[in-house]
Amino acid sequence: MTVMAWGLMWAGGVVGGWAQEAEAEARRWLEALRDGEATVERAQIVREAEAWRERLAETGVEGKLRGNLAVELSWEYRVQSEYALAEARAREAAALGERLEEPRLQADGLNALGGVFWRRGDLATVWEHWLQAMRLREAAGDQAGVAASLSNLGILLDSEGDFAGALEYYQRALEIDRAIGSAPLEVASTLNNIGAVHEQMNREEAALSYHREALALRETTGDVREIAISYNNVGASLVDLGRLDEGREALQRSLEMRRAIGDRPGEASTLGELGKLERLAGNLDLAELHAAAGLAIYVEIAEPWGEADVANQLGEIALAAGEPELALEYFERARERAEQVGGPLLLAEQWDGRARALEAMGRWEDALAALREHAALREQIVGDASRRRVELLEIRHDTQQRELEVTRLRTANERAAQELAQARFERQAMVVGATGLVVFVMGLGWAWRRQRQATREAREAHARLRALGEQKDQFLRIVAHDLRGPLGNVRWMAGLLREDATEIPEARRLSTMIDEVAGRLVATTDRLLDLDRIESGAVQPEWQDVAPGEVARKVVAQYAAAARGKDLQLEVVGDESSLSEVVRSDARLTEQVLDNLVSNAVKFTPVGGRIEVRGCGTDTAVMVDVIDSGPGIPPEARERLFARFAQVGNKPTAGEGSHGLGLAIAHGLAAAMGAELRYETSTHPLGGAWFSVRFPQRAAAAPGEAS
Repeated sequence: MTVMAWGLMWAGGVVGGWAQEAEAEARRWLEALRDGEATVERAQIVREAEAWRERLAETGVEGKLRGNLAVELSWEYRVQSEYALAEARAREAAALGERLEEPRLQADGLNALGGVFWRRGDLATVWEHWLQAMRLREAAGDQAGVAASLSNLGILLDSEGDFAGALEYYQRALEIDRAIGSAPLEVASTLNNIGAVHEQMNREEAALSYHREALALRETTGDVREIAISYNNVGASLVDLGRLDEGREALQRSLEMRRAIGDRPGEASTLGELGKLERLAGNLDLAELHAAAGLAIYVEIAEPWGEADVANQLGEIALAAGEPELALEYFERARERAEQVGGPLLLAEQWDGRARALEAMGRWEDALAALREHAALREQIVGDASRRRVELLEIRHDTQQRELEVTRLRTANERAAQELAQARFERQAMVVGATGLVVFVMGLGWAWRRQRQATREAREAHARLRALGEQKDQFLRIVAHDLRGPLGNVRWMAGLLREDATEIPEARRLSTMIDEVAGRLVATTDRLLDLDRIESGAVQPEWQDVAPGEVARKVVAQYAAAARGKDLQLEVVGDESSLSEVVRSDARLTEQVLDNLVSNAVKFTPVGGRIEVRGCGTDTAVMVDVIDSGPGIPPEARERLFARFAQVGNKPTAGEGSHGLGLAIAHGLAAAMGAELRYETSTHPLGGAWFSVRFPQRAAAAPGEAS
């Protein structure tokens, strides 16, 4: 063997050994990144991981290891507000995944890339990347990834004001996480998102419950950064509930943990929450101290979004302290940063604060100019709403075309059925009237061919009709879902008009009408989506001990004011033992069923009438009956009483709206809990409608539970 050959073998061995060493070290630092816990040595871990990623690239390694390192580094750089590096690493991972035909790696890279644009305020680009990531994960059967994508899309819907839509996506993600046994931190993150939506919907108690559940999960992992996030969220919820001392304790604990691990963005966020708390408590000096410290950190790490948010807070603190000049400086700073990240809500907030500060300074003309800027933002949003209306008209046109096609196919189906019947008759006539074997065989064969052809055509027409029906149902679901966000914006704009039009009664009246109409549309789309979830089997009860009688009391209390407005007697009857009887059910779904029944009774009972909500029980069941003195249900309408869009001929007595969906939803929810909703045909002294919900006793296992 020549010296050159020996040299080549030696060089190959050295290179091979070097590549193996690079992969082993890179894998070690990847695991260190994935540990998740933020420590004071976190920056060193990132530097080492980055160095070995570069060495893998130098050796020409195109494997998943290098891509996974790039994904984790992208998230780390994003947290540190190093957006250029974060974007570069995310694009590297997505490109590697595409070249290697690794859809999960490509999806992870796109997901990280969407996170970078999220911080930059480019929501359209975020939606594009996250939606593409979800499609890749679904195609790859990556259930954990699908759950993560659902949570991401929920975050976007939340930011656009579609809280109900966001909650639906988060709940679907939570169901998947629990079904596949995802890691505690994944489940905790989804619980945290659900809690945040409840905060936006002013459901403070529910928000606190979800944040505490997330905290309990995170504490089992020992991950300090994640635990600190939960303490921050719990503290913010307690502040919203007015429990300031408890909130202060939770926020201080979060602050201590974040400082201990060197989590600078987290520290700034918690300081901002403490500033809000102390402002509400009237401790303005302390509020300014906390908020200013948070602002300094955001400036240090170059985080414009956080800087704009805290600058707005400092402006509010200065206004509360009677320092409008200082407030104006802070609002100007918030404006600059909000324009940098493209945050219209932050801009609107600062223009509102600026107008109040200028008004306090007596600068009426400048205050008016600020209000005009505020109005210009509203006009921009109204323009978006106008474009939505055009889109809606286009959607309606498409719907009409689909309905025409459905009608045409239905006619073809009926014609094919007639031809099939005629073919059968002809075959029978030929069998009976055949005069000879040859004629009989020929006639039978001809009729059989006609029958097969007609049967095939009928099946094809039926299949086309069914497919179009499914497309129409899906189309309606998409329309209902897409309407939620714009309708929420319409209601928000109506509220702004009402606030700004104190001297213009006509504008206030019109804004109130807009809000009422939008509210009815929101309720209708929510009912359509509820009905779709029921019919698709997506309703999954959360089993717990429930007293239906106590739930009935709660619902009756909610309708007491409406009943008094119509001079109705609305009350709960029954002995205490029956009303407090406990069954295995779902409290939220039970409340929704009874709410539909009591709402209908209030709508259809004439002025001065009576409504009884009665609790009773037997050895095998607990019942809640809703009985009124209204006109009742005509016998001919009872057969389709629980069908979608069913109308029985009765009109609401005070002009209330009714789309014929409530009873269908209530019937489906009751069935999902193993209960039975039925209309009693027996005569009652009140003489009106009599609905009964029958819950099985706890002795029988709840559907979906082990017996």
